[in-house]
Amino acid sequence: CDSSCATCNGATNTDCLSCPNLKFLFQKQCLDNCPIGTFPDANRICQSCSDVQCAACSNSGLNSCTSCRVGSFLFNGQCTANCPQG
Repeated sequence: CDSSCATCNGATNTDCLSCPNLKFLFQKQCLDNCPIGTFPDANRICQSCSDVQCAACSNSGLNSCTSCRVGSFLFNGQCTANCPQG
């Protein structure tokens, strides 16, 4: 295994099956943080947010966005193109 992996199925840093403590698994790599648009599940695996406009989310469910990508606005856990009236 590459030294960045806890377990793996190959010798490179893109062959990880699990990560050491305090790291997150994303697309077979161990990272310090989950990338934008993903969140860590209970097993420290980065999962995709359900709304593609989410920059961060708390889970994969509806209304789970905690921040939005540039150009979108957060309202009631969803990213919208415009702020609602009022």
